[in-house]
Amino acid sequence: MTDVLPHEADALRTLMERSLDDVHAAPDLLEPVRTRGRRLRRRRRAAGGALGLAAAVAITAVWLPATSGDDSPGIATDPPSPSSTGWWDSPADAMLIRLRSLLPDSVGVADVQLAPPDRAPGEPDVSTGWVRVVLKSSPDARGGLEVMLYPPTAFPTPGPGEPALEPSLRDRITCPGDLRSPDTCQELRDAGGRLYGRIVENRTGELVYREAAITVDGGLVYVAEANSTAEKWGAGTPVSADLPPLTMADLQAVAMGGWERG
Repeated sequence: MTDVLPHEADALRTLMERSLDDVHAAPDLLEPVRTRGRRLRRRRRAAGGALGLAAAVAITAVWLPATSGDDSPGIATDPPSPSSTGWWDSPADAMLIRLRSLLPDSVGVADVQLAPPDRAPGEPDVSTGWVRVVLKSSPDARGGLEVMLYPPTAFPTPGPGEPALEPSLRDRITCPGDLRSPDTCQELRDAGGRLYGRIVENRTGELVYREAAITVDGGLVYVAEANSTAEKWGAGTPVSADLPPLTMADLQAVAMGGWERG
């Protein structure tokens, strides 16, 4: 392949810029894309922070052996376009109603956050696909819980020869998957052996962090909790109880609570 000389590169760049001078995207088309992009980045940051916590715990991984069966997580072969909507765009207030219905009688909601504090100017006060609450299991025992709904487009498949820029959907539901050293990781399979999710627990100091990830129609329902009411969980985070408000079984039940039904 012949190298491009500097002056040739400059000329090519100028030609391309001139050809695009009169090309403008309509603002009403750009804003939904920007909003969805911010939501996806926010969800990835939230999940990434939790995964970073898991990676920081240098304890040998323990997980249940996988049973025989089809390991396919049911990834959609033809995911919707980035502008499409679905159950993953459920408003936070509707998500809160569903969450309350899924909590055990012994656990209540003490505080609610319907939109992240880092939302951009113009974003609504009620987010979509994300809700955060503080749960209380007794007057003095409280902990944070987040629910995030990921669309199928959050897990793009790299093309031939292209590197994976982030964990795949399968990485997020297998053990250890994208986790370096979880304290406990259990893969979830149906009666036919099909893999559909995982539940994880990690401990770092006094902080206990748990997550459940369930695949739905090629997307993902992600629920995380900790024995802390802080917005970010990690080493040194102050705790508000000995354990998170929900048991592992309760957390799994919340994640499998029919979020795809809106």
